[in-house]
Amino acid sequence: KKEKEERKIQREKRRAEKKEQEEKERKEREEKEKEDKEAREKAEREREEREKKQKEERQRVGAQDKERRWKELEERLRKQREEREAARIQERKEREEKLQREKEERERKEKEEKEKREKERQEREKKANDRRRQMQRQASIVAAKEEDVPSKEDLLALQKKMRDAQNAVRKRITMEMLETEKSYVKNLGLVNDEIVSKLSSSNAITPEECYDMYANLPELVKHHQVFIKKLEERVKILQEVLQGGGKEEKKEDSFSDLFLNHCQFLDKYQPYLSNYHRASLFCKYYAWKTQKVSEVLTQFNNKRKKTSGLGLEDFLVLPVQRVPRYALLLRELHKYTHKSDAEYERLGKAIEYIQTNLKRINANIDQDELKLCAKLSEVEGAVEGFTPYIKESLDEKKVVLHSGELNLVDIKKPSKSRGKRKSRAVALEGLEKGMRMYAYVFHDQLMLAVPKTEEEANQPKLGKILDKKPYMLLTLVPGELIETVTGGDAKKYPKRFTVDFTSEESWTVDSTDDRCFWLIRLEQCRMTAGKSSHRDSGKAEEE
Repeated sequence: KKEKEERKIQREKRRAEKKEQEEKERKEREEKEKEDKEAREKAEREREEREKKQKEERQRVGAQDKERRWKELEERLRKQREEREAARIQERKEREEKLQREKEERERKEKEEKEKREKERQEREKKANDRRRQMQRQASIVAAKEEDVPSKEDLLALQKKMRDAQNAVRKRITMEMLETEKSYVKNLGLVNDEIVSKLSSSNAITPEECYDMYANLPELVKHHQVFIKKLEERVKILQEVLQGGGKEEKKEDSFSDLFLNHCQFLDKYQPYLSNYHRASLFCKYYAWKTQKVSEVLTQFNNKRKKTSGLGLEDFLVLPVQRVPRYALLLRELHKYTHKSDAEYERLGKAIEYIQTNLKRINANIDQDELKLCAKLSEVEGAVEGFTPYIKESLDEKKVVLHSGELNLVDIKKPSKSRGKRKSRAVALEGLEKGMRMYAYVFHDQLMLAVPKTEEEANQPKLGKILDKKPYMLLTLVPGELIETVTGGDAKKYPKRFTVDFTSEESWTVDSTDDRCFWLIRLEQCRMTAGKSSHRDSGKAEEE
């Protein structure tokens, strides 16, 4: 009984020790978890402090980098001046050395001339003794040449070999023309089927709007589907003739005839080429305006990027490149055609015909509008929010007079007692001193844009074909609201000027380039917009 009680006491004791051990381990685990949590929090705080310091360091380095660039520019200009001066000194020194060398060269030549005359006298005496031997050698050489004259059969074989080589090159050129034509028709058909037909059948846009984007592309597709069949027939006939299949090439089956008698299609390229420089801008505008257009263009772009690596603009430029490609291939074919062939002269006429029509087409393209579209494409590619104004800018032919970066030094807000005239104010929400802006001066308005943050630059936008534009549109200021543009102290602030508005508002800014350009262009914008507003008010009064 006593042993039994002792065993019971020992079991309880062991149970208590085990429980105490588990409690101890639990406390240790809790303390360890607490320490881990504190370590993580400490690491998080250290990371935030480190990121904050890195951000401050980047800002400081950016300011230092800007100052360093200015110093590097001044140093580079100073070095350029020193290099120009050193170049002038070096050039003068080289001229003097050249004169000295020419003098020494003249003296050396006179000495050599004397020695040469003496040698010639000695050689004449030697040649008199060798004359008979030379005559004998010449006679033997003439006899050897008569024995080495090639036969008529050798000449014919050589001519045949050269003609075969020319024919091989002509085969390659004609096959290249056919293969590129097939690829061209296929790619145009993709644009016509997957974009133009879908948009036309969905009634998402009007026929006029569809023409703005793709002009007469369906008409070009229909023509080339017929043209490629004729081209295949001509290639087949020419291949048989060049291989010596017994068939003689007729005039109506020749390549030159295909381009001389069937090149009226060049007139069909006039509307497309005239509209090409506007097409890309209109695609972006209607993609922004209409959801269906955006979906169709985005779907086409993504699909083609995966299959061929080409985008919509790569397909739209194909008709622009095709006609010059015809002229290039025909010139190569003309080069390797024998002059005795009747095809040689006809190919020359075909090349001249294509080049003449291409010059006529290019002459009918409005060069001013071409420059305008190039500048608007540049603006659209840089400023987020300009897309809604593309059509208006094209219709009114808004010329970009000047553009550049501006730093807002001071701003004067309009007074609150302006009453109804306050609606004409151009004060902007969030406009602060020290703000960096990018300005475009059109002929009748001023457009201001601000740099986007990194988050805004990476955010995808609906209907956009080009992403990550560096600027965001801030406002469009009508030129009629600009009252005066003044320069101020040119010696103290050579790049600073002030814009006063009719709403008792003014901005003082620093420009990154010469302020004279800004003063002239802003004044031109003000005067042009003022004349336009007077004309509009006069028409309104007459109505």
